[in-house]
Amino acid sequence: MLARVVFPEKTTKLHFEVEVIADMIVINPFDFFVEKYADDFPFTYTSQLRKELQPYFEVSENGPMLQRWVQAIDLTQKKSIINFLVDLNQQIARNTRYTVRLEAGVQTCEQTLQAKSGSCRDSGWLLVQVLRHVGLAARFASGYLVQLKSDVKALDGPSGTQKDFTDLHAWAEVFIPGAGWIGLDPTSGLFAGEVKKLSKGKANPALVGEILEKKLKA
Repeated sequence: MLARVVFPEKTTKLHFEVEVIADMIVINPFDFFVEKYADDFPFTYTSQLRKELQPYFEVSENGPMLQRWVQAIDLTQKKSIINFLVDLNQQIARNTRYTVRLEAGVQTCEQTLQAKSGSCRDSGWLLVQVLRHVGLAARFASGYLVQLKSDVKALDGPSGTQKDFTDLHAWAEVFIPGAGWIGLDPTSGLFAGEVKKLSKGKANPALVGEILEKKLKA
């Protein structure tokens, strides 16, 4: 939405108030269909899909640590695409300690792998590059992490957060034929569920990163 504001006189203060009402619904992140040819990975995108998704295949990092990480992924035998994504997402989550980082920009994959830590946008970008290296279309996404207090205590295990919680968040999305864009959150190792997007996914985190950084510093 665009607006034009005219001030008849000089002013020293400009104040905005924004209110957002979100209708939360439960989302099953595995509730999707996959084209038969993409049931198992590795698979090959159709020529038309590959043409339409061209920006999301671009590999922009090729550092030695990233190369070693990618080469360790076993692609010699086909594996269920869902199981492959779950394992890859959880592997990055296990090997990347989450940190709150207020510095501008996104770390390179080498920096994240060297430090074995990073913010949500750092691990998200690492996952995007790993997915592209193995031939999957992937993009960087950002939005809000929304966690609501449960109305009923769990009979088994933890009940989750004790109060409603919302924060800025970033993750990766991968395009699977039939299913479309699927959100993967390497910070938690989970598929994206009830997440409200701040902006659409981008091939490159630069624009999205600027939004997140400004919000984080506000």
